[in-house]
Amino acid sequence: DYCPQDFDHSPLLVFYETTQACDLACQHCRASAQPQCHPDELTPDQSRQLVRELKQFPKPPMLILTGGDPLKRPDIFDLVRFAVDEGIQTAMTPSATPLLTADAIGRLKAAGLARLAVSLDGADPFTHDTFRGVEGSFRRTLEAIATAEAMELSVQVNTTVARHNVEQIETIADLLDQKRIDLWSVFFLVPTGRAQAAYRLSAEECER
Repeated sequence: DYCPQDFDHSPLLVFYETTQACDLACQHCRASAQPQCHPDELTPDQSRQLVRELKQFPKPPMLILTGGDPLKRPDIFDLVRFAVDEGIQTAMTPSATPLLTADAIGRLKAAGLARLAVSLDGADPFTHDTFRGVEGSFRRTLEAIATAEAMELSVQVNTTVARHNVEQIETIADLLDQKRIDLWSVFFLVPTGRAQAAYRLSAEECER
């Protein structure tokens, strides 16, 4: 188990932005994701070397594969299996696109993925899909949660609180209360990447 003393020598989590490619067009994307992979992304061999380096910490951290959309990388399933085989607990935050199929979730589970994290940024399709920039993202997110639950794969839901959904937080909580999820991670929008300061809540709204 991780304890406070471990912070002196080892991080708890390491987030690896595997790709800038993503088929969503989220208004708040910190990675300023684009449809195609960036030419400077790590190669499969370089990615494996990064994983190996995590083992040099006295207490290896949990690895979270992010993006963009990790599922846009052709080697992502092999990378998950490699990290797990190296003894690194591994999670992933895929985007809710047509790539996030039941087959893909099953392959991640078979590769040893410890947790699947998806984003839910509205209590209804209009609010969520407008924020994510693609119609159908809300539906796919709920389908992914149900699929992972059925496969007994740990699920985390991330919610970015901003001006578009601040009045829906309790409704989102009620919606997620009906799901078997292990963590609801709620955080404020940070104006970086494509995220604009206009979406950010005021200090008074944050306190409320």
